[in-house]
Amino acid sequence: MAYHRETDVLVVGSGAAAFSAAITAKKNGADVIMLEKAALIGGTTLRSGGGYWIPNNRFQREKGIADVKEDALRYMARQARLAPNWAIQRAPSGRKLFWNKH
Repeated sequence: MAYHRETDVLVVGSGAAAFSAAITAKKNGADVIMLEKAALIGGTTLRSGGGYWIPNNRFQREKGIADVKEDALRYMARQARLAPNWAIQRAPSGRKLFWNKH
């Protein structure tokens, strides 16, 4: 299948950062194409239920809560590989904070 299309901005993915980039580019007059390989839009933002987690933040440190960098990276990598069905079934009500489990 041959396909040719030119654009000013090509956005790969459809999570919060991708949509922010696409909207900003479009508002500034750019022609934008957004690509998503998954059946559903949302990327890892869909999996998170729209929430965010900041590893080893100052509030944790003030309370003496350890959040080891390697553990945080493993957790994020594992969450990024979860199937979209898991996200739909669990987010946001099933969302748990990483440090509460350890």
